Amino acid sequence: MHRAAGLTTGLLRIAAPRKSASTDATPAAGVLAEGRSIRGCVFDMDGTLTVPVLDFALMKQRLGLQAHHDIVKEVYAMPEPDRSVAQAIIVEMEREAMEAMTMARGFHGVMRALEAARVPKAILTRNNMEPVEHLLTHHAPDYAFHPVVTRDTVQPTKPHADPLLHIAQIWGVPAHELVMVGDGEDDVLCARAAGAVSVFVHTSMNGHLKGRVHADFEIHELGELHALLSLPRVDGEEDGHGVN
Repeated sequence: MHRAAGLTTGLLRIAAPRKSASTDATPAAGVLAEGRSIRGCVFDMDGTLTVPVLDFALMKQRLGLQAHHDIVKEVYAMPEPDRSVAQAIIVEMEREAMEAMTMARGFHGVMRALEAARVPKAILTRNNMEPVEHLLTHHAPDYAFHPVVTRDTVQPTKPHADPLLHIAQIWGVPAHELVMVGDGEDDVLCARAAGAVSVFVHTSMNGHLKGRVHADFEIHELGELHALLSLPRVDGEEDGHGVN
């Protein structure tokens, strides 16, 4: 793992948390991160950068797993040929979700703002590389994401700190100056373990996690990152949430 040569990063700062009708961010959590400098943004993919489509409950059912099981951990622990069969099921479902992929509301406005601020962006996902390449090619060709870390890049993966620390080392910035944005409990736990700021995204498919995750901040769409990270305004944004 090496620091990217010549990487020049912009600097953002966590704004004071504000209660609103569109956010559940709690002052008690937000105050811990208020004013912290941010030099990089790391994003989960499914349900964060994209509209949630992948049904993880159904995936666990097809894999013969219990609701509390960690899919990646359980599959990696399977003996052959069970592991290959399970991996084929996962890839099949990920490909179906890929074909239905649409970007989350506020995606383009936030990405343009981060590019304008020269703040590096990474993708940290428990998915495989094929759907990520599809996203980058068909939905985000104008934005730079580096590195892209999948479930096969670093082990153990989320919720452990390892993949986020891997990104911090590549960027040459301390992990506490990163923000991890995701819609899963594993995203929040990964951020906490690495000492990064966590932002939990509420979606139509993660209501069961309400009150269970304890992120520094909680949002309902990516556009709320404009206020949270004091992102600059760029051409093409219609309002505070940015256009999609």
